[in-house]
Amino acid sequence: MAGKPETLYQKIVDTHTVKRIDDSTILLYVDIHFANEYTSPQAFAGLVERGIGVLSPDSHLCVVDHVIPTEDVTPRVIEDSASARQAAKLGENCRQFGIKAFYGPNDPHQGIEHVLMDEQGLVRPGMVVICGDSHTTTHGSLGALAFGIGTSEIEHILATQTLVYRMAKTMLIRIDGHLPEGVTAKDLALAVLRKISARGALGCVVEYQGSVVNELPVEGRMTLCNLTVEAGARGAIIAPDEKTVEWVTAHCPDLKGEELKAAQEYWRSLKSDDDAHFDTDGDLGNQPRSGGRYFGIGSGSRFLRGSGFPHGRCQGSGVSGTQSRDSDGRDPRAACLHRFLHEREAARSESRGRCDSRTPCGTGSPGAGCSGLHAGEAGS
Repeated sequence: MAGKPETLYQKIVDTHTVKRIDDSTILLYVDIHFANEYTSPQAFAGLVERGIGVLSPDSHLCVVDHVIPTEDVTPRVIEDSASARQAAKLGENCRQFGIKAFYGPNDPHQGIEHVLMDEQGLVRPGMVVICGDSHTTTHGSLGALAFGIGTSEIEHILATQTLVYRMAKTMLIRIDGHLPEGVTAKDLALAVLRKISARGALGCVVEYQGSVVNELPVEGRMTLCNLTVEAGARGAIIAPDEKTVEWVTAHCPDLKGEELKAAQEYWRSLKSDDDAHFDTDGDLGNQPRSGGRYFGIGSGSRFLRGSGFPHGRCQGSGVSGTQSRDSDGRDPRAACLHRFLHEREAARSESRGRCDSRTPCGTGSPGAGCSGLHAGEAGS
């Protein structure tokens, strides 16, 4: 007997639930966490005060991001003393807690944190991805559940690889039609914000659907998901399609053969059921979908006719990175994270019988409670 139709958000949460705490709160397994110099110092300090370590150092990547100077000089010099201390402290914390993947100010692989994670193949469909920055929603473009958290929550993830997580509402934004020439993903995001308001997605994980979204390149989808947080969203997600599968495959050189085939098959399965229910805080007059409500921007709108948008501006993808790659397409020092993901995949058959997961995570690997951290051990 088929179960109740579910949204993509609900499916990812289900496969990462270690323990249900109450009707609206769960203990959520986190596949990968990346930290910056700005929101992590107090979290590491909390570990020192408690006398505990980082449970899974290879599940974390740390990058100096927010305090990088804009002046194009080599080597980079952070003139502000407080900012320089933040950057140095992040490196010290990584060394102290065994986190090998650290990109400092003058590291050739340093870049915008929300770009380099994807470009290095560390974010894959179906994952739970966390960072202490609100624009972590960017990674929903690859079919991952990604969102920002606070410092105390970072500490919890470092110590347990889990997060005490309050479930979000769900919202469907469907955008059909075609973007006129010269209109970019950023223009699209601003049009959505104009239509639903700066609080229109408050407390929700937004799923984007529709022909306009399908036509966007992966980088454009990153821009759209990144900016959704400006409407108060707790997350934004786009179901993987062939564009996603090809893009992620090209950035994951560690996945090969049967592992790659299994991962791609799983990625393609990640989508909301046809009759899944979405709930929102408002209705703009569109027809409800299966009892839920969604915001739609139809093909006859002023926006999709291009009216009011200057043509020829914002021609870039909206995201860029500065990091270089080795002959394998990634920084060799990120190999620890790739190895961690690979080992989780290799252990799939052995582990699935011992964990709570019903379906594999984004790499085709075991879900909540696996990779050495099982449900009964989450808080130990």
